[in-house]
Amino acid sequence: MTQSGYNPEIGRNSISLFHKIPRWAYVLAKRSGLFRVVGFFMSFTWLRAHKPPPPRTMADVLRIFYLEFLRVPVQNCEVVKLTSTELVTRCNSDCPILDFARQINIDTRDMCRVISEPMSNWFMRLLNKQLKFTRNYQFIRPYSPACEETISIKANPKR
Repeated sequence: MTQSGYNPEIGRNSISLFHKIPRWAYVLAKRSGLFRVVGFFMSFTWLRAHKPPPPRTMADVLRIFYLEFLRVPVQNCEVVKLTSTELVTRCNSDCPILDFARQINIDTRDMCRVISEPMSNWFMRLLNKQLKFTRNYQFIRPYSPACEETISIKANPKR
């Protein structure tokens, strides 16, 4: 890659594509072939998102995202809060991102910010453009017994 950001390997300006990804994550992803994995995950996400009907309630979001898409076993997913506008869960199921972060000795919080959270938000937008996925980085494994995540409906902007 040149100083201007043009990457001759991919034939375009890579800085504009990956400006939000930390340098260590970009290098790691490039070396490990992770971009191919992320591309596959995005394709798989798109396919899985188009199978179910749009969610009508947050309970539908729980079922579609956690139980059907991520295939989190019911016993490993605690629902902390479930209202018409917000779903808060704590999951402690097997996690490939946690395993990968441990293998390469990178903090899970950094790994989830770069890989999991953007993909989860992308999936939420496919289900319903008003859904927003966030993770509580104060309550995340291996520092806590489970990972706490919130899916909420974004407020409509005032017109």
